Amino acid sequence: MKRVFLLFGICAWGYFNTYAQSFGFAPELGVNFSNLHTRVNGVDGNTQSRAGIKIGGVVDIGITNRFSIQPGLFYVVKGAQQDYVTSVQNENGIITTQETSDEYRLNYLEIPVNFQYNFLPNKSGNFFAGAGPYVAFALSGKVTTDSRTTIDRPNGLTTITDRVTEYNLRIGNNANTDDVKAGDMGLNFDLGYQFAGGLFLRGNLGVGVMNIMPGGDSQNLMRNNSFALSVGYLFR
Repeated sequence: MKRVFLLFGICAWGYFNTYAQSFGFAPELGVNFSNLHTRVNGVDGNTQSRAGIKIGGVVDIGITNRFSIQPGLFYVVKGAQQDYVTSVQNENGIITTQETSDEYRLNYLEIPVNFQYNFLPNKSGNFFAGAGPYVAFALSGKVTTDSRTTIDRPNGLTTITDRVTEYNLRIGNNANTDDVKAGDMGLNFDLGYQFAGGLFLRGNLGVGVMNIMPGGDSQNLMRNNSFALSVGYLFR
């Protein structure tokens, strides 16, 4: 299998070296707004987006002046935030309210391969759009829970207790012991603008197509979704 991949790599390099019009490298830095599409026992969850860093770079392989291929490598922080409130009143009239906020952080090494189209290749500025698949490998994860318990008594006395806890997510594919699968994959959609000289701005929509819940099915699932805004510079 390793020989097959090596042969494929040699052939691909020979093809690009023969037919590519240009090569470039672009470091890129941005912010990633992500959330998780969750479903448990057939009931869809409600999560809010959280912000994380996206840092890495792409190699720009120009096939024509309008069309290029951009494989890349990024460190991306994904996740979500989930807030919920429960309130219970007992027979003595005491009301206990629990406010909980769970913040999920998932750290990935992501490898996209985007196929890019340049709308104005011969102008001083250029609009571009692209799409392609990505694969990602989970490096680590953590859930931070911020909870507040409020106890209201009939005599007007109120007690408030705050608590913050952290839990390290277990990465793997065992449904009995792990929390998040080690791998992920999905589709990227890009839109951006490149200035004269090489500076560019990019918006990227990432849609996860893989269920990252170990042992999950159509009724129990978790998928990554994200939107990133980044800035980079293309060196040729």
